[in-house]
Amino acid sequence: MVTYYNKKDLVSFGNYLLSKERNESVDELNKDGVTHADVENWKAKQ
Repeated sequence: MVTYYNKKDLVSFGNYLLSKERNESVDELNKDGVTHADVENWKAKQ
């Protein structure tokens, strides 16, 4: 499956990665990296 994202989506995802919500939901090991779960959590929020 191919999914296309525009600049608005990429900015939204970047803001999610920097959000307090994400910071509180991931453990210390995953704070410095982006995981598949981050993408899925962001998509569920949309």
